Amino acid sequence: MEAHGAKIHVPIDAAVDVNGHRREYKLQNLPTDAAVKDIGSDTIEKYTRIVLASKTVFLSGPPGVFEKAEFCKGTCDLFDAIIESEAFSVIGGGHSSAAANKLGVLEKISYVSTGGGALERLLLGKSMPVIEALRASAKRL
Repeated sequence: MEAHGAKIHVPIDAAVDVNGHRREYKLQNLPTDAAVKDIGSDTIEKYTRIVLASKTVFLSGPPGVFEKAEFCKGTCDLFDAIIESEAFSVIGGGHSSAAANKLGVLEKISYVSTGGGALERLLLGKSMPVIEALRASAKRL
């Protein structure tokens, strides 16, 4: 059985705002005072390949500041890949659904949840505080 760690892919580059312009850096060369605003082109390419080869895709939170055109590239390209793929697609969180809506692809996603953190907990098999509270309440009644 494959370990979960082999399925987790971290970014290899990032885009930052330098005087109002998009600049990309490999993570090891990222300026320490830089505000990361998006994933970089190499990461977009890597993630696109992974998405296109996947049977299920889960996205929790857009990878970039999609509200700003110069930092929407990662979000736009990943949503394009998700839509192009034949994968069952799940997006979680209010920002993800807002991005999908803004990009006009919300209806093309298999399942959309505005509860990002709650959806993650559910998929990870962790206890959910609201469910536990309901169970405790049911025992008392």
